[in-house]
Amino acid sequence: MKVQKEHTNQANTMHGGLTSSLVDALTTLALMTTENGTPGVSVNLAVSYFKAARIGDKLTIETEVLKQGRTLAFTAAKILNEKGDIVATGHHVKHIGS
Repeated sequence: MKVQKEHTNQANTMHGGLTSSLVDALTTLALMTTENGTPGVSVNLAVSYFKAARIGDKLTIETEVLKQGRTLAFTAAKILNEKGDIVATGHHVKHIGS
């Protein structure tokens, strides 16, 4: 993803709300690619911000399903800039039970 002006806050860095939304949406997508294939319902979402992303920065977003049980799924995300610096990480717990 390339950071655009519309992705930024007043400091011209990527808005924290967008970062959180990316973690939410993309960890859910990772969960939907599993055998169960259900998006679930968010139970907990935590994002840690390490480095600002600025307009023009190209970001890579990596997600994974850490554990998927009968009723809960645990996912993680890492957002990296082109240099490989960690911009943010996230952990997302979803209820996937019946």
